[in-house]
Amino acid sequence: MKKIIWLSSYPKSGNTFLRTLISSYFFTDDGTFKQELLKKINEYPRDYFKFISNNTLEKEILNWEKILLEINNSSSNFVFLKTHLANCELNKKFRTINDKFSKCIIYIYRDPRNVLSSLKDFFNIDISRAKEYMFNKENMIIHKNKVGESKNFTPILDWESNYKSYKVNEKKIPTLFVKYENLTKDTKYEFSRILTFLKKFINFEINNKKISKCIESTTFKNLKFLEEKEGFIEKKIMANIRSKNPFFNKGIMRNFNQELDINTINIINDKYYDTIRELDYSLDLK
Repeated sequence: MKKIIWLSSYPKSGNTFLRTLISSYFFTDDGTFKQELLKKINEYPRDYFKFISNNTLEKEILNWEKILLEINNSSSNFVFLKTHLANCELNKKFRTINDKFSKCIIYIYRDPRNVLSSLKDFFNIDISRAKEYMFNKENMIIHKNKVGESKNFTPILDWESNYKSYKVNEKKIPTLFVKYENLTKDTKYEFSRILTFLKKFINFEINNKKISKCIESTTFKNLKFLEEKEGFIEKKIMANIRSKNPFFNKGIMRNFNQELDINTINIINDKYYDTIRELDYSLDLK
């Protein structure tokens, strides 16, 4: 039986917010979010490999099917996995998102112009390096430790290719596309839509009172306060503790018109014109 439910996205597109809602609904009795709940949703492949020397993507993908089979053979009826993987084929043999083990996918996307600003702040880099990161069609996340060992070879490609890889494969694995901006502005409607989608694949009750509690405890204000009080686990895991910016920095308040110069906005608009229009983002400069 297929058990894996993928929570997928390009980096800095709202995956963490999605997981706060999902984890507080499925892993609590009353819907109250706590940071520890995020540990219930592992990241693939990051959390399934150890640091080793002379590591490569080719070495890791040899074990992907074995690891996914082990995940799929767990005692749970379903398993949520976070990923930033593009949904593609590697070496004409290995699929990053393997349909043999996958129930469904929830893919969350965000305006690429705000993604760029968020990448800049999160990695504490200048806008030029952020553009190189987001525009790189062969981009891959690699974690390295202080002694040069590596793990987590995650092909994410560029922003548009990541999204398109899921769009072109949505008939192979049932996929729900969620707009980050809608999820933050009308959380109750969008989260109810997500739960209704999930109910097609797993057995659970939709409880409106619990939905309200999930939403109440995961507002941006509450998550920001939680980070200020306790620090935030995702920032530590991402080895980004040196960044001067908080993980919950601006959220839906981020406005690329105020943060990016006109030239940069035009470059993104031209590069991703068709997809920006497809996703119903405005191309007008303000």
